[in-house]
Amino acid sequence: MISSSSALSSNIGVKREELLSYDSDSATMKRYYKQVLGVKSTNIWLFGPPGVGKSKLVNSIFKSLHGSFEIETAAVSGSKNAHITKDLKYIPLSTLGRSGGRPGNIFLVDAWGNDDTNYNEALFESILKGKVANNAQMNEKSSKKISDVEDKNKQVHAIVFVITAASCSEKADCASLMKYYQQAVENHLYPIVVVTKVDNVSEDLKQHPERMDNDEEVTNAIGALCSNTGIEIDSVYPVRNLSVDIQKERNDFIVLRCLEILDAALLAADRFFEYQCVFEGRLNKIQESALPTVANKVIRLNAKYLGH
Repeated sequence: MISSSSALSSNIGVKREELLSYDSDSATMKRYYKQVLGVKSTNIWLFGPPGVGKSKLVNSIFKSLHGSFEIETAAVSGSKNAHITKDLKYIPLSTLGRSGGRPGNIFLVDAWGNDDTNYNEALFESILKGKVANNAQMNEKSSKKISDVEDKNKQVHAIVFVITAASCSEKADCASLMKYYQQAVENHLYPIVVVTKVDNVSEDLKQHPERMDNDEEVTNAIGALCSNTGIEIDSVYPVRNLSVDIQKERNDFIVLRCLEILDAALLAADRFFEYQCVFEGRLNKIQESALPTVANKVIRLNAKYLGH
């Protein structure tokens, strides 16, 4: 953990600049496979039950990227078990005005929460592939119109599963998460998991979020999650919401964590693009000599997430 406030601010500045330059000329090599595929925007879906803090996480990432508490919130958040978000919202993380003229090529997908009654495997997979009609909405009968045509602009390239710290030891919640986690992996995505509301399991974190990585209660919660799901600990990120009630340098730790979450999701998207290039026949722009190395790396990644 970074103890120096100046070092923390410096790390935030470096990470923020790197993320805002995601699709710039300087990042051409990092985005090589995305460019080969002709993908215009990178879409990251936040998935989890209602009330776990998906929309608040969208807002925290949005504000962390732009370094301001004052900017208008990107998503409307609600309370526990409340279906505030009722449709699919593709929220641009950066715009030409806010990011110094750089295009907004990263979108967070905010959607209705999963409460085991309004999602099934077919709907989940259809959203991953962008096969959802523009007017699809969540309602009590869960009657969503699924399109037969994949919309490449809406295809999901990375997925962030969101669960509260208190739910990490609940086997039913973990079983639900794992069902969709496995399905995401089978669609060649490389999910990460964000554990929210860590300050609800440890009072100390309400004023000292910088201690969350070493907090015993949080460590126990993440350990329970990994034990219940088989998910590897390096794919799990604890976080709490930004707050104006604590000192700036302590909020800065949350800011850096939000940027780390975004960075991890973008790295997962890069792996997804790489997989598509190697295994789906779009190889005309990739040198043959590079294929064995790339293919072996992707196979190892899939084996890791599938538990082989």
